[in-house]
Amino acid sequence: MKRIDRWFLISLLLIQVNFFDLINIRTSFLNSLMSYSSKKFLLLIVILYFLLRMPYRRSIGVFSFTIMLTLVITILVSIGTILKFSQGIIATLFVSYYFAILILYYPMVKAYDTWEKWHNLIKIFAIFGFVLSISKIIQSFALSKFHVLVFFLNTNLDYNTATSLNHMFGGFTRIPSATDFVAISLVLIFVFKMHKDNLFSQKKDIFLISTDLFYLFFVGQTRSYQLLVVVVAIVYTFLAIKKSKTTNFMKLFFVLFLIFSLPIVIVFLKKQFLNSDRSVSISIRQEELRYYLSKIYYSHWFSLGFIREGLYSKLLHGPNYSAINTTMTGYALDDVGIVGFLGRFGLAGVPIMVSLFVQTINSFFKTNYRDETTILLVILFGSWISTSLFDPQRIFYMPILLAFMSFLATTNEGEI
Repeated sequence: MKRIDRWFLISLLLIQVNFFDLINIRTSFLNSLMSYSSKKFLLLIVILYFLLRMPYRRSIGVFSFTIMLTLVITILVSIGTILKFSQGIIATLFVSYYFAILILYYPMVKAYDTWEKWHNLIKIFAIFGFVLSISKIIQSFALSKFHVLVFFLNTNLDYNTATSLNHMFGGFTRIPSATDFVAISLVLIFVFKMHKDNLFSQKKDIFLISTDLFYLFFVGQTRSYQLLVVVVAIVYTFLAIKKSKTTNFMKLFFVLFLIFSLPIVIVFLKKQFLNSDRSVSISIRQEELRYYLSKIYYSHWFSLGFIREGLYSKLLHGPNYSAINTTMTGYALDDVGIVGFLGRFGLAGVPIMVSLFVQTINSFFKTNYRDETTILLVILFGSWISTSLFDPQRIFYMPILLAFMSFLATTNEGEI
């Protein structure tokens, strides 16, 4: 990995994790530039990286068409929003700008073209995920036991949820914002371990993965990511067993172990999903789904577009919308996965979805690394259920996953 790529990667990751909550962003001017859902400063770094690493034609990778199509349709929907809602150009740009982060795909494809480089990237990603998990676990414990803030909680959701102590599990209060990063970090680790046994060493990998899982289940408490990571772990285990050189007896033993372990996992997930608070949450999600699906044809060829908060808050968040200080009550586009994406793009979003699906399936059949690609497909399309990678807080991961999948599709098996 070249020094410039390492510098940009670390800079982008630091911004994405809000500098591990070591500096105050939530109540400072930085909140509008680099918060959990505001990615203006991140986009600035991405553009700089893109310009310095301007890709050549040969470096566009497998998913260039999908990226370009998404950007073109985003521009068209932005124009449609300006005309339909009489909204200013700058106001619309401040809502739609984050889709430009997808251009990160191009320098990623050019810079990360060997397994060694991806190994280095995943190691850095894994270290960031581990530090993030540890910091959130410490903060959750300190709040639960001593009512002390050790770090700045740089999202309103984290601050309001954690300090209320209303969402406790195993003695830990909920701090959910890091679940995106930690889950993606785990997926990348599983992909690399499918290719090669260890990311660091066996003991270090087990400790790192265990810490991340502890955060996801006890502190993050985000059901969609708990479910996705469980599915990824199961898929990884089956693929690893299939790939391994162990005896048929050992393979049968592992399969039986998984089968008998599933009821324990199911009981745990039922407690997470079906207790009274969670049941209410699921009911609200169903209302959100119905609301945004009903708006798909709102502007004929697109839906709500890039309308901004304030004047259009009732339309954006539903009839029950209210906002008091930093607490918002109402529906949210980023709660309902790909339906939230369609809630903005409407019919205009369908070509993007079709293109992404066709190119990922095409890359699957082209690649010599089908097991690794399968794991990436699970997170890419599994996120459509609730935590879409098209949402502003998660779009940073999309070009990285697509660049990795493009690498797998264009690299011969055995290459270093």
